[in-house]
Amino acid sequence: MLFDETTNDISIRTEDDLQEIVNHLRNFTFPEKTTSKIHEVFCAYIFIVGCYKMNRLQLPISITCRESPDFEYYHKSANHKIGIEHTRATQESFKIAESEFKKHPEGSLIELCHYSPFENIPKLESDKGIIHPNDDLKGVGWGDNQTEQEWAEIMLNAIRSKTGLLNKPHFEIRSKNVLFVEDDSPVDFVKDDEKAIPLLRHNYSQTCFKQRTFDSIHILTNCVFIYDVFGECLRTSMKKMDMPNGSK
Repeated sequence: MLFDETTNDISIRTEDDLQEIVNHLRNFTFPEKTTSKIHEVFCAYIFIVGCYKMNRLQLPISITCRESPDFEYYHKSANHKIGIEHTRATQESFKIAESEFKKHPEGSLIELCHYSPFENIPKLESDKGIIHPNDDLKGVGWGDNQTEQEWAEIMLNAIRSKTGLLNKPHFEIRSKNVLFVEDDSPVDFVKDDEKAIPLLRHNYSQTCFKQRTFDSIHILTNCVFIYDVFGECLRTSMKKMDMPNGSK
């Protein structure tokens, strides 16, 4: 059974149940108009299947769609509940540019290098990276490991924001509290993961969190699921062709 408009609780008892989610992901495409709930549910499925692929899933489990945290994940055999909070890590100016881009003539493009987390871009200037057909490029691209630095900063900004939410009075703390970061940054597919992930791990270790932090943080970036990025740091491909087919 899958989440829908009337179903907020699902149970996964066997691998056959899990296969229903796998088949859904194989056929899934985001609609033109998405909502935060669509992204939350999508990432919940990715988390379940990714954990299964890496032998980090114990069946049976039940999952409840809720608020603060977005999901509650219950292992009956282990008798504990896990809270899963979802966030999309991106640049506001880049998302505004993507929206504006739809109004421009066919053949236009967005120069991604204009949208850095280290630069404060006013909303009214968010279209600075949109290039019309036959116009010259305006940016100078990225230097050295700049894409990896920008990616790490965008991920950290998202983690900092949700860590603040984790410490709000209305957030319900569970025995384990995890964060799932959906990478929606301008540089998710141009960075070098072998450089970007160690840089993120280093920057996170240098960050002083004076409040409660998530027990584990997971990232979906460019179809790669990074499990427990600041701990075990396991990776598996979530491309449709790499989805599990039947029992392992």
